[in-house]
Amino acid sequence: MSGERTSPAATNYVELCSLLFLAGVLVAVILPGWTAVSASKKLVSDLEGCRQNLVLISKALEDYQAKNKGSLPPRLSVLTEGKKPSLTNLPVCPASGKLTYEQPHGYQFKQGSVPVFTLRCAGTYHSEAGLKKDEPYYRSLYGKVEDSKSR
Repeated sequence: MSGERTSPAATNYVELCSLLFLAGVLVAVILPGWTAVSASKKLVSDLEGCRQNLVLISKALEDYQAKNKGSLPPRLSVLTEGKKPSLTNLPVCPASGKLTYEQPHGYQFKQGSVPVFTLRCAGTYHSEAGLKKDEPYYRSLYGKVEDSKSR
Protein backbone atom coordinates (compact mmCIF):
# COMPACT_ATOMS: atom_id res chain seq x y z
CA MET A 1 0.00 0.00 0.00
CA SER A 2 1.29 3.35 -0.89
CA GLY A 3 -0.57 5.09 1.88
CA GLU A 4 -2.05 7.74 -0.37
CA ARG A 5 -5.38 9.16 0.72
CA THR A 6 -8.09 10.57 -1.45
CA SER A 7 -8.56 14.25 -0.81
CA PRO A 8 -11.90 15.42 0.66
CA ALA A 9 -12.50 17.58 -2.42
CA ALA A 10 -12.33 14.54 -4.72
CA THR A 11 -14.76 12.62 -2.50
CA ASN A 12 -17.22 15.51 -2.48
CA TYR A 13 -16.99 15.77 -6.27
CA VAL A 14 -17.86 12.08 -6.70
CA GLU A 15 -20.77 12.40 -4.26
CA LEU A 16 -22.04 15.49 -6.09
CA CYS A 17 -21.86 13.73 -9.47
CA SER A 18 -23.74 10.74 -8.04
CA LEU A 19 -26.48 12.97 -6.64
CA LEU A 20 -26.82 14.82 -9.94
CA PHE A 21 -27.04 11.53 -11.81
CA LEU A 22 -29.78 10.25 -9.47
CA ALA A 23 -31.71 13.54 -9.76
CA GLY A 24 -31.52 13.30 -13.56
CA VAL A 25 -32.86 9.74 -13.51
CA LEU A 26 -35.76 10.77 -11.24
CA VAL A 27 -36.66 13.68 -13.51
CA ALA A 28 -36.51 11.41 -16.57
CA VAL A 29 -38.88 8.93 -14.91
CA ILE A 30 -41.36 11.42 -13.38
CA LEU A 31 -41.59 14.09 -16.10
CA PRO A 32 -43.44 12.05 -18.78
CA GLY A 33 -46.11 10.97 -16.28
CA TRP A 34 -46.53 14.51 -15.00
CA THR A 35 -46.96 15.98 -18.49
CA ALA A 36 -49.50 13.26 -19.39
CA VAL A 37 -51.56 14.13 -16.30
CA SER A 38 -51.39 17.84 -17.18
CA ALA A 39 -52.55 17.16 -20.74
CA SER A 40 -55.40 14.97 -19.48
CA LYS A 41 -56.53 17.70 -17.07
CA LYS A 42 -56.56 20.23 -19.92
CA LEU A 43 -58.72 17.93 -22.09
CA VAL A 44 -61.22 17.51 -19.26
CA SER A 45 -61.18 21.24 -18.49
CA ASP A 46 -61.73 22.18 -22.16
CA LEU A 47 -64.60 19.71 -22.48
CA GLU A 48 -66.28 20.97 -19.32
CA GLY A 49 -65.88 24.56 -20.50
CA CYS A 50 -67.50 23.67 -23.82
CA ARG A 51 -70.41 21.99 -22.04
CA GLN A 52 -70.89 25.09 -19.89
CA ASN A 53 -70.89 27.25 -23.04
CA LEU A 54 -73.65 25.08 -24.54
CA VAL A 55 -75.76 25.50 -21.40
CA LEU A 56 -75.13 29.27 -21.38
CA ILE A 57 -76.18 29.66 -25.03
CA SER A 58 -79.20 27.39 -24.57
CA LYS A 59 -80.42 29.51 -21.65
CA ALA A 60 -80.02 32.62 -23.80
CA LEU A 61 -82.02 30.93 -26.59
CA GLU A 62 -84.78 30.01 -24.14
CA ASP A 63 -84.77 33.61 -22.87
CA TYR A 64 -85.06 34.83 -26.47
CA GLN A 65 -87.97 32.42 -27.06
CA ALA A 66 -89.79 33.74 -23.99
CA LYS A 67 -89.41 37.34 -25.19
CA ASN A 68 -90.36 36.59 -28.83
CA LYS A 69 -93.57 34.55 -28.64
CA GLY A 70 -91.79 31.21 -28.80
CA SER A 71 -89.81 31.86 -31.96
CA LEU A 72 -86.10 31.15 -32.24
CA PRO A 73 -83.49 33.51 -33.71
CA PRO A 74 -82.28 32.84 -37.26
CA ARG A 75 -78.65 32.92 -36.05
CA LEU A 76 -76.91 33.02 -32.67
CA SER A 77 -75.44 36.49 -33.18
CA VAL A 78 -78.98 37.87 -32.67
CA LEU A 79 -78.57 36.97 -28.99
CA THR A 80 -75.87 39.66 -28.63
CA GLU A 81 -77.84 42.44 -30.36
CA GLY A 82 -80.34 45.02 -29.12
CA LYS A 83 -80.70 47.12 -25.99
CA LYS A 84 -80.93 44.16 -23.63
CA PRO A 85 -79.03 41.30 -25.28
CA SER A 86 -79.34 37.80 -23.86
CA LEU A 87 -75.55 37.42 -24.17
CA THR A 88 -72.84 40.08 -24.17
CA ASN A 89 -70.81 37.98 -26.61
CA LEU A 90 -70.88 34.49 -28.07
CA PRO A 91 -68.50 32.17 -26.24
CA VAL A 92 -65.82 30.21 -28.05
CA CYS A 93 -64.95 26.57 -27.54
CA PRO A 94 -61.97 26.35 -25.15
CA ALA A 95 -60.46 23.43 -27.08
CA SER A 96 -60.49 25.20 -30.46
CA GLY A 97 -60.44 28.88 -29.53
CA LYS A 98 -63.10 29.35 -32.23
CA LEU A 99 -66.83 29.99 -32.38
CA THR A 100 -67.94 26.43 -33.11
CA TYR A 101 -71.57 26.79 -32.03
CA GLU A 102 -72.83 28.88 -34.98
CA GLN A 103 -74.56 27.70 -38.16
CA PRO A 104 -74.55 25.73 -40.37
CA HIS A 105 -73.51 22.78 -38.16
CA GLY A 106 -73.41 24.26 -34.67
CA TYR A 107 -76.89 25.78 -34.37
CA GLN A 108 -79.88 24.15 -35.98
CA PHE A 109 -83.51 24.94 -35.25
CA LYS A 110 -86.98 24.03 -36.37
CA GLN A 111 -89.90 26.42 -35.96
CA GLY A 112 -93.31 24.84 -35.47
CA SER A 113 -95.95 24.32 -32.83
CA VAL A 114 -93.07 23.47 -30.49
CA PRO A 115 -89.87 25.17 -31.70
CA VAL A 116 -86.80 23.06 -30.99
CA PHE A 117 -83.08 23.63 -31.42
CA THR A 118 -79.84 21.73 -31.26
CA LEU A 119 -76.50 23.30 -30.37
CA ARG A 120 -73.29 21.49 -31.22
CA CYS A 121 -69.60 22.07 -30.84
CA ALA A 122 -69.09 21.60 -34.59
CA GLY A 123 -65.89 19.83 -35.53
CA THR A 124 -63.55 17.27 -34.02
CA TYR A 125 -62.03 19.49 -31.34
CA HIS A 126 -62.85 17.06 -28.52
CA SER A 127 -61.76 13.86 -30.28
CA GLU A 128 -58.73 13.51 -27.98
CA ALA A 129 -61.21 13.38 -25.09
CA GLY A 130 -62.89 10.42 -26.79
CA LEU A 131 -65.84 12.25 -28.36
CA LYS A 132 -67.17 11.91 -31.89
CA LYS A 133 -67.45 14.67 -34.48
CA ASP A 134 -69.82 17.54 -33.51
CA GLU A 135 -69.87 16.61 -29.83
CA PRO A 136 -70.83 17.63 -27.20
CA TYR A 137 -74.31 18.87 -28.10
CA TYR A 138 -77.43 20.26 -26.45
CA ARG A 139 -80.97 19.39 -27.56
CA SER A 140 -83.75 21.64 -26.31
CA LEU A 141 -86.18 18.73 -26.49
CA TYR A 142 -84.23 16.90 -23.76
CA GLY A 143 -82.82 19.96 -21.98
CA LYS A 144 -79.35 18.61 -21.32
CA VAL A 145 -75.85 18.41 -22.77
CA GLU A 146 -75.05 15.03 -24.27
CA ASP A 147 -72.21 13.22 -26.01
CA SER A 148 -71.21 9.65 -26.82
CA LYS A 149 -69.53 9.28 -23.41
CA SER A 150 -72.48 10.51 -21.33
CA ARG A 151 -75.08 8.14 -22.78
